[in-house]
Amino acid sequence: MVHLITVYPPEDLFLEDVLKQAGISVIKIREAIGTVHGLSIGPLAEIKLYVPKAQEQAANEIIRDIEKFSICNNNESD
Repeated sequence: MVHLITVYPPEDLFLEDVLKQAGISVIKIREAIGTVHGLSIGPLAEIKLYVPKAQEQAANEIIRDIEKFSICNNNESD
């Protein structure tokens, strides 16, 4: 498994779902104390997504496409 990206809730749920729909296995690792206290910002709220090395390139392409779409939409609202 290789580290793909570090995100915060609820972005982890969205990315996990998109990656799984593309047939990419995802493991999420987070600090348990952040979840217990309901943190959604800061280092204790970080969620690291990991994917198999063999699927890393496909996962990175999906992340880039999502980021590109997000940037385009943010620029349109200016």
